[in-house]
Amino acid sequence: MRIKKASLHVAPGVVAAAGLLLAALALAPSTVARAPAVASAAGRSAPRRLQAGLSLGHCHVPAGYKTAFASQDVLVMQRFTTDRGYLRACSRSSGRDSLVFTIPLHHGLTDNEPGYRALGSWLVIGTYEGPGPTLSQDTGIIESFNVRTGRRGYYVAVRSSALTAVDGPVPQLSPSFAVPFAMTTTGWFVWVEDGIPPGDSVQMSVLYAPSGSNGDREIDIAPGDGVTDGITDLHSDGVTITYRKNGQPRTLTLRPGDL
Repeated sequence: MRIKKASLHVAPGVVAAAGLLLAALALAPSTVARAPAVASAAGRSAPRRLQAGLSLGHCHVPAGYKTAFASQDVLVMQRFTTDRGYLRACSRSSGRDSLVFTIPLHHGLTDNEPGYRALGSWLVIGTYEGPGPTLSQDTGIIESFNVRTGRRGYYVAVRSSALTAVDGPVPQLSPSFAVPFAMTTTGWFVWVEDGIPPGDSVQMSVLYAPSGSNGDREIDIAPGDGVTDGITDLHSDGVTITYRKNGQPRTLTLRPGDL
C-alpha cells in the first residue's frame, strides 16, 4: 500500500510530530563523520564504575566525555560543545574505542539528544541532523555500528513528515520516547510508526526497516495505533523478528539483502 508523501496529521494520543516525524530526502553519508578513530591513552580519565553494577571493562572515558549508555558489551561516551556533539563507542570486552558520530547542534542539546539501543556488540544510534529551522524539518538519522569490530551496519537518513511506502519517519530512540523497535545480531533493525496518512481519516501503524540505500522501506501496514491494535508486540530473539498484525502472529522472513 503506497501513501502519497504529504504532511501527516497525528491522531490524538500519538506522540508529537517533533519527536517522531521527520522528512523524506536522503542525507549524503559524507555529511556525518563516519571514519573510526582509536582514542589514545593520553588524557583519559581514571576508570570508574557504572550504574547497575556494570564496570567499564577494558574501556576508559577520555577527558571531557561522560558515559551516556551501557549494555553488556557496549559503552557509549558523549561530549558536547556549544555547537557540536561527539559520540564515542567502546567494546567493554575488547577495549576497542571509536568515534562513531558527530552531531551539529542547531537547535540545542535537548532537540538533538541521541538515543541508543544495543544487542551483543551491535549498537544503534538515533539522532537528528540540521539545519532545518525547526526540528521537524531536520534529517532523522539511525545507524548500527559494531563496537567490537568497528564495522558499520545499516544506515538510514530521511526527512519525512508523512507515513509513506518509502522513506517514512525515523524512530526517536531517546529515553523520553518508547517507539516500538527491535534489532538482530547482524545489526539489522525495524520499528513501528503510527499516524493518519494524508487524505485519510484512519490511523495506521507501519513497520519500517532500512532500505539498504540510506533510506527506509515499509514492510507491513495495518489500521491501528501500534499499541493496542494494528502492528503490535514487536520483538526479536536476536535472529527472528516477530510481531502481531491485527492480533495475528507474524514472523519477518524478509532478509535485509532482499530489500
